[in-house]
Amino acid sequence: MTTAKDVHDQPARLPYFHLDDVPVGKGQIIGTVGATGRVTRPHLYWRVRINNAKVIPLELIDLSREMDQQNP
Repeated sequence: MTTAKDVHDQPARLPYFHLDDVPVGKGQIIGTVGATGRVTRPHLYWRVRINNAKVIPLELIDLSREMDQQNP
């Protein structure tokens, strides 16, 4: 499991599971999709918590896209 913290100045916990490679640094790729553990094929299991509240990761992606469109 790889955990990235302090996203957008908010206490966030973003664990990534089943990764083959885990290079972590600001602005860098967090890892590559893998098939570790008891899985049947490569995939990414991604959870997000901000201030200990569960957040749906896809909502963050949608919000990021909206912000990019508003601030080209």
